[in-house]
Amino acid sequence: MRPLSSDLREFIHLLNTKSVKYVIVGAWALAFHGRPRYTGDLDVFVAREQDNADRLMEVIEAFGFGRAGIARDDFL
Repeated sequence: MRPLSSDLREFIHLLNTKSVKYVIVGAWALAFHGRPRYTGDLDVFVAREQDNADRLMEVIEAFGFGRAGIARDDFL
């Protein structure tokens, strides 16, 4: 299995550090379970809860996307 890029590893680290409830889906999840199909993106589902959305917004800002026009309500 090809390793995750440093950006994707950083994003996952931030999700874990902020205790965001999430699950990785898509090609990376498929590759982890034995059927490699590599893409350049990472598909993530997050729990649709207010507290989780607040923590996710902290991650988005820390990752450098604070000015991307993303709002907490986008995740509810």
